[in-house]
Amino acid sequence: MILDSVAFACEGPPEAAETAAAYYWALRLLGVGSTSIAHITKAEGGDQKPFGSAFWHNGARKGLLRASALLVALIADETSERIELTTGIAIEVHTASFRSVRGYTVVGAVLDEIAFWPTDDSANPDTEILNAIGPAMATIEGALLMATSPYWRRGELWRADDRHFGKAVFDN
Repeated sequence: MILDSVAFACEGPPEAAETAAAYYWALRLLGVGSTSIAHITKAEGGDQKPFGSAFWHNGARKGLLRASALLVALIADETSERIELTTGIAIEVHTASFRSVRGYTVVGAVLDEIAFWPTDDSANPDTEILNAIGPAMATIEGALLMATSPYWRRGELWRADDRHFGKAVFDN
């Protein structure tokens, strides 16, 4: 199950720790794996955690792993910033910035709400973020997910949609 945006699934102010705890408790009762998407604050130099809360930051990364006994067994170490697996993979959440992905090998990326990302007229345009992710994902094909609501007819998401929507996937 993918929940985007979790603020709409909350009963109470999303910035409150009690709201986050109640949300994740309710998810555990469902007994299914989930990915919860919560948006981070845009404040300059801010906390960069969803709704400014470590509860959302930590809980969202654990939902899918905790739903499977096989995946739970792979967790080697957890900190507030990452989950390290016994396979050597680290699961991290990063701000959408072309600077934050440089130097990594990325085996999978979810670009949340990419339709709302700044475009060419920005200091951190969507084009540059995708250009930075490309080399980081050079060894893994097809592991990029753009999850978004539609917004405007510009930017990388619009160009990808224009190139691929309604086109044949396989050559015969």
